[in-house]
Amino acid sequence: MLMSRLFFAILLGTFALPVLSFRVLHGSSLPKLKILTYSSFVSKWGPGQILKERFEKTCLCEIEYKKTEDAAAILTQVKIDPKRVLADVVIGLDQNLILQAAETRVFASQSTAVVLHEKIQSLAHHGFVPFDFGPMTFMADTQKVKTLPDSLQTLISLPEFKQKLILQDPRTSSPGLGILIWILKLAKGDKSLEKEFLQKLRMQTLTVTKSWSESYGFFTKGEAPFVWSYATSELYHRIEEKTDRYKAVYMKEGHPLQIEYAGVVKKSSQATLAAKFVNFLLQPENQLTIATKNWMLPALPFSSIADLPKEFLEINRFLSISTSELTRGSSDSLKLWRQNFRLPKK
Repeated sequence: MLMSRLFFAILLGTFALPVLSFRVLHGSSLPKLKILTYSSFVSKWGPGQILKERFEKTCLCEIEYKKTEDAAAILTQVKIDPKRVLADVVIGLDQNLILQAAETRVFASQSTAVVLHEKIQSLAHHGFVPFDFGPMTFMADTQKVKTLPDSLQTLISLPEFKQKLILQDPRTSSPGLGILIWILKLAKGDKSLEKEFLQKLRMQTLTVTKSWSESYGFFTKGEAPFVWSYATSELYHRIEEKTDRYKAVYMKEGHPLQIEYAGVVKKSSQATLAAKFVNFLLQPENQLTIATKNWMLPALPFSSIADLPKEFLEINRFLSISTSELTRGSSDSLKLWRQNFRLPKK
C-alpha cells in the first residue's frame, strides 16, 4: 500500500512539472481569467470550483470568480457602465436578458460547432453560447400540501392556496422575471387578463425575495409550501437527499424554459482564454458536472453525456409543451408588476 502511494505521488509530481516549471520561471504572473457569474454557481455546492480546478490544469492560468446574487444583477452591472465591465467571461445571463445585454455592445460574437439539445439548438444567438437550461415551475412541499394543483389557473384561484407561494422579484431575479413574462404571455396581450392574473397571483403570495437562493432557503425551512423554481430542483432532492418530499408541479399551461448563456467581453485582455473557457463548458465531462452541481439540464443531447443520472430523462414531460423563444424583459412588464403586485396584508 505504501509503495503504491509513493508511486502515485511520484506520478502526480511528474505531471505537475510543466505547471511548476511555469510558476518558477514566471513567478505568480500567470494570466488571470476573470469570470462574472451568480453566487450559487460558485457556492460550495455549485459547479464553479470543480470547473475552475479542471480548467486551470490545462490553461496555465488562474481563474478569479466575481459574483453577484443573481443573473439580473449581472445585467445591471453591465448596463450601468458598459465600458468598465471588469470581467473576461460572463456566465448566467438567460434568454430574457441577452437581448438587452447584446444591445450594450459589450460582448464579442461567440459560436460553437457542438450539436446542442434539440430544444435549444436554434437559440445560440447574439454572440452568446447556451451551457444549460431548465423548465421552470413551482416546487411543492408534500408534507404541507397533500394534493398538488394541475394548472397555474388552479394555483392562483383556489382560496386554499392563499399566501402559500414564495416568488422572486423580477427586477432583481431572472427566475422572477421568467414567471412574470410567462404569465403575460399566457394573457396573450389582453390587458385586463394580465391585470387579473397578476392580482390573483399576488393574493396567493406570502413573500417576494430578491433572489432564487433566498426564496428557496425560505421554502426548505418550511415558510410556505410552494416556491417558484425549476423542475430540476426535484432531482436534487431525490438524488442528493434521497427524499421524495419536494415535488415539481406539472401544469397544463406548460412550462417556460430558462436557458443560461456564457459570453465573452469584447474588450477582454484574455480573449483567447475566455473563448476557450466558454467552449470548455460544453465538453461532456463538464456538462455532467454542471447538470449535477447546478441542477439544470445539460445543453448537449442527453445521449452524448456518459453517466447522466436516469432521473434527468424524466424531465421530458416538462419539455414537451414548453416555450423557449428569446424574449425581452421590457420595462412595460416591470411597470405592470409594480402596479399590480403590492402584497396583501397578512
